[in-house]
Amino acid sequence: MQTVTVAQYLARRLGELGVEHLFGVPGDFSLTLLDHMLAEGRQEWVGSPNELGAGYAADGYARTRGMAAMVTTFGVGELSAIDAVAGAYAENVPLVQITGAPPTTSAAAGRLLHHTLGDGDFGRFARAYAEVTAAGAVLTARDAAARIDDVLATAVRELRPVYLAVPVDVATALVPAAAAPLPLTAADERAVGRFRSAAADLLGGARSAVLVAGHLVERSGAVDRFARLVDAAASPVVTLVSARGAVDPDSPHFAGVYCGTIGAKRAILAVDTADVVIEAGTLMADAVTGMFSHRDDPAHTIHLGLHRATVAGARIDGVPFATALDVLTELVDGAALRRDLPDTAPEGPEAGPELDQATLWAHLESWFPHGHRLVTDIGTTFWGRGRDHAAGRHRRRRAAGVVVDRLRAARHPGLRRRRPGTTTGAGDR
Repeated sequence: MQTVTVAQYLARRLGELGVEHLFGVPGDFSLTLLDHMLAEGRQEWVGSPNELGAGYAADGYARTRGMAAMVTTFGVGELSAIDAVAGAYAENVPLVQITGAPPTTSAAAGRLLHHTLGDGDFGRFARAYAEVTAAGAVLTARDAAARIDDVLATAVRELRPVYLAVPVDVATALVPAAAAPLPLTAADERAVGRFRSAAADLLGGARSAVLVAGHLVERSGAVDRFARLVDAAASPVVTLVSARGAVDPDSPHFAGVYCGTIGAKRAILAVDTADVVIEAGTLMADAVTGMFSHRDDPAHTIHLGLHRATVAGARIDGVPFATALDVLTELVDGAALRRDLPDTAPEGPEAGPELDQATLWAHLESWFPHGHRLVTDIGTTFWGRGRDHAAGRHRRRRAAGVVVDRLRAARHPGLRRRRPGTTTGAGDR
C-alpha cells in the first residue's frame, strides 16, 4: 500500500479539483505544511503582502477556476483572512482555508504559545471559522484523509468556503494514498421525477415564460448548460446584475438586466408579462432586486437552487442544479411557449460631454479588447455598468451582489488564462 504525507494527500486532492495555485502568507506553523504540499508539484505558490489580500485574490481565482485554496498560519494569519472567507460564503465561492496549526501535543497541554490568546484554548479560531464556512476540521493523524475528503466534497457540493487546520506534526504523518477520485453526491432520482412532473404541469398551462439567470449559473460552471436551456426555450432571458456574465449579450433572446423596477425596461416587461418565471440560481437580495421591487410570484415561478427546486411554491429537495437545467431543457423544447421578445423603445442614455456613467462606459468599452474581463463591486460601477449597459461582445463581467472586495479579487481571476486582461471597477459605496 502506497503512503503519502497528509500534506501531500491534501495537495493531490486539491489538484483533482483544478487547484493549481496556493495563495497566502507563510508563517511558522505553516512552513512544514507548505514545504510538503509544494514538493508534490501540483500547485504553485502565490504570495501576498497580507492574508486578507490573499483571501480576496483566492476568491477571484475561484470564481474563474471553480475552486481556490489559501494557506495561512494559526491565529494571527487566519483571523486576518476571515473577512474574505465570509465574503466567499455570502457569494457561493468554494475557497479552502488551510491553517498551519501548532503541534497536537501543545494543543492538548494547553500551552501558552504565541499566535494564541494566551488562555490555552486552541479551538477559538476554528470556532470562529465555523460561522462562515460550510464545513471544517482540525486534522489528526488518525483520520486526516477521510476528513480532508469530507470537507473538500462539501466545498464542491455547497459552493461554499471550508476550513482545514493542519497541525505541524499531522502535516508529515503518513496516510494511505487515495485509491479513487473524491466521492461526490449523486442526484435523488425520485426527487428529480417529482420535479419533472411538477414543472411539466406548470409549463403545460403556460403560453409564455422568461428565464432569469442568477449568480449560481456561473459559479456552478453551468453557463453552457444554461445556454442550451435558453436556446431550447427561445423565450426572453434576463440576468440579475450579479450574473451579468452568465448570458451572451448577443443572444437574440437576451432582454437585458433585471433589477426590479429599476432595471432595463425590456427586462421588466419580459418578467412582468410572462406566465411562468424560471429563476436559475438566483439569490434575490436587496442590491440585485431594486430593493425588493422585483416580481415575487411563487405560484407562477420555477426556482432552481443548488440542491433543490421549488415549483409553484412547493419545495423539492435532492434536485441538483445541473440536473434541473437538463430537465427543463427537455420540457421547454416541447412546450407551446410564445417565443417573441417584448417590444420597447430604445433605452439607455447616449454618451455626451458630461462625465457620467453613460459617457464613462462608452469610452472604456472602446478600449477593452476581445476576451477582456470587467470586475465590479457594489457601488457606482456596479449600478452604472451593470444595470443599463450591455457588456460588449466577448467580454465577461463579474459582479458581487452581496459582499466582496473586487479590487483585490481582480488580482488573480485566473492565472492560467493570461491573455485576456482584467479591469476592476471599484466605485464608491
